[in-house]
Amino acid sequence: MITTFRLCSVELKKTFLTDDTIVLDVRSSIFYGYRHVQYYLRGYKVFLADVRMNSRGETSGVASGMNGQTFIAEAINIAPSTRYIVCLMDPSDEKYKIELQRQNLRRLELEDDIGLYYQDLKPDL
Repeated sequence: MITTFRLCSVELKKTFLTDDTIVLDVRSSIFYGYRHVQYYLRGYKVFLADVRMNSRGETSGVASGMNGQTFIAEAINIAPSTRYIVCLMDPSDEKYKIELQRQNLRRLELEDDIGLYYQDLKPDL
């Protein structure tokens, strides 16, 4: 059986081009980690922006990566050539799912009620 993350990564590759897509993960997950995302989505610009505060009031900032290289930054810089922002999510995180739905993002339906939420920055193209 294919894992949820593997299913999402296969469908993401079929639907979104590496040149005009960034992949955004704003919550750490027990099902996949940032390195896991980079491994399966080589060629994509991947951002981990987990801005939740720890008990000391600190956030981890933004980690970005592409082709196995990782960079730490304070913000996400979106290139003018970017058309899609795809949000990864742990399917068991109902709170985050509701948050994504409130943002009126598009949803690419997969299977077993699993979906990829994304934003088209250039819908007129």
